[in-house]
Amino acid sequence: MDQIQSQNQQLLNQSQSSTAKEHLNEVMNVVNQVRQDPDNGVSVVNDLKNQPGFNEIWTNVSQRLSTWLSRFGN
Repeated sequence: MDQIQSQNQQLLNQSQSSTAKEHLNEVMNVVNQVRQDPDNGVSVVNDLKNQPGFNEIWTNVSQRLSTWLSRFGN
């Protein structure tokens, strides 16, 4: 979660697009929600995934998360 939050913050600092900033802020909110209520994490992430604008990037995000989980899960 820390790595996601850190990378998201870096993107937020570099972004010039207000739409991109909105999406990045939503990701930060999801990270915080998952930290506060990990048992509800799947539902929170699915809610984010189903929001307009996230369909295009969801495949990349899920692939990266899968890579992180497999790397840290061993």
